[in-house]
Amino acid sequence: MSKPTFFNSTVVYHDNSKEYNIDARGADISSVIRACQDQACSEKEQATAAQYENILPIPKKGKYTEVRRYIEERCKFDEEFRLFVEQHSRVELCMRLTDEFGWDVDEHALGVNMNRNR
Repeated sequence: MSKPTFFNSTVVYHDNSKEYNIDARGADISSVIRACQDQACSEKEQATAAQYENILPIPKKGKYTEVRRYIEERCKFDEEFRLFVEQHSRVELCMRLTDEFGWDVDEHALGVNMNRNR
């Protein structure tokens, strides 16, 4: 990760041969760096999600058996996702899946399904 370069009120940030332009008017350096890193992470997450969508389809809304199976299957080939599942609560996992799936993943409904299928 590189250090940001300031040009008037715009920051140009380079990361792995990509360039991000962040509007830095009135911002302190730490918030600018966070914005740069967030933008870089967001693009990486989107690319990863697109890659896995071809391998593992997104479950239909409200189908928690499909969500449980999705989690189990994705943990087999996605090391980062497996570590996230192990190190975070079910609430945090559901928030992440909500962002990835585009529909609200209910932590209670998922927990009931997971407990029923142990």
